Amino acid sequence: MKGKKLITLLVASAITLSLIACGNSTDADNSGSAENVQSGESAETTAGSTEEIVEINMWSGMTGADADVMQSMVNEFMEENPNIKVSFTSVTWSEMFTKWQQAFNSDLGPDVMMMHSTDICNYAPNDMLMPLDEISTSLGIDSANYSEAAWAGVQNGGTLYGIPLDFHCMGVFKNVEMFEEAGLDPNMTFDTEEDFLNACEALSDPENGKYAVGIGSNYAHTYRYWYSLLHQFNGTFVNENFTEAEFASEEGRKALDWIAALPLELKYAPYNEQDIDADFLNGTCAMVIDGPWFIPTVLEAGMEFTTAAFPQIGETPAVWANSHVVTLPVETGRSEKDQEAAEKLLVWFIEHSYEWGRQSGQIPANAMVRESEEYKDSAVYPYVQAFVDQRDYIKYEPLCAGTAEFGADNELSPVMSAVTNIVSGNTDDTMGELESAAKSVTNILNE
Repeated sequence: MKGKKLITLLVASAITLSLIACGNSTDADNSGSAENVQSGESAETTAGSTEEIVEINMWSGMTGADADVMQSMVNEFMEENPNIKVSFTSVTWSEMFTKWQQAFNSDLGPDVMMMHSTDICNYAPNDMLMPLDEISTSLGIDSANYSEAAWAGVQNGGTLYGIPLDFHCMGVFKNVEMFEEAGLDPNMTFDTEEDFLNACEALSDPENGKYAVGIGSNYAHTYRYWYSLLHQFNGTFVNENFTEAEFASEEGRKALDWIAALPLELKYAPYNEQDIDADFLNGTCAMVIDGPWFIPTVLEAGMEFTTAAFPQIGETPAVWANSHVVTLPVETGRSEKDQEAAEKLLVWFIEHSYEWGRQSGQIPANAMVRESEEYKDSAVYPYVQAFVDQRDYIKYEPLCAGTAEFGADNELSPVMSAVTNIVSGNTDDTMGELESAAKSVTNILNE
């Protein structure tokens, strides 16, 4: 990796992990985005040495281009640490967690594992994740380099179980050409409801197939918009004890009706829209509200664009978010050398999260990494500030067991069903839809 190492930025004093400095780098076939299954080979030795290569497993639920980035980072780690061999496995999130539960507490399971902040609550209470309070301190990871929301998102019951690799929230992508044609400043922000609606009015020409913004009729992002506005209107999703859903409220109704009005009444968004990203890239919509992971795609498409924070519609700043986090699964038989290698890989990924940010578009959670020259020199950097500016008021989905069943990423979520039914115009009984969804969520919370 070019540029000075970020360890000087992240760790005040040198981290001394007693690892053996010998061996060869990764095998030639340990590259690419496909699943790399543990080989089961015995530990290797270098010529003229009796010391073993330390072998550990790293698992992730990232696929496609994200898995490619992860694999390249693993490969670089092994080049820098030839005494450590990392077998990297990348499958879908659901498959990863299923495999993990089957292999839990065995040497076939992961030593280092990626997950989301909202996943921690499903496994930490079952003693499947190592507490990291003492480990993070010994590795020089400083909570002061993280936003309060991101750091809280990796805790369960007041105990730290993960280190945030990134955070990703919603922001507005703007087509510069379409904004200029409408007489609007492409660098404008949406600090009030009036700002946003006035821009939508200027950008919309539905008779000619041009719209201001994409609002998917059956898309997880629409749930995320609603979740953001629910909090902007000072509503709550669930009570403090995680026993009862509270979003079937005036605030929840107001948030969902506001979003549904964009395609149904105001005609600022296409009706029954199926692909908001494609409609933005092909010029159907002047704006799309998406995550920072969309930045590399727009850059590759060659569009001239700018970004802005999620529109401020309600009185309280809030935006949906989540984080990819690095965790250390529990394994009672893990050797001391394996544990040291796993910890070294964890801190290496945090220190090098600028590379993850450069290639994936995700925002490094660590403030020192975000200010590094390696990150500032990246192609994505001119577009990330709009997302970074929201770091202090990001809102995670409930950090409790059950979120996977009703969260935005689950197509079968009862909340997703309510959002879809209203935004697509299948019914205008917003409160009835929310009440039905809230009842289902409450049942899930109490299973």
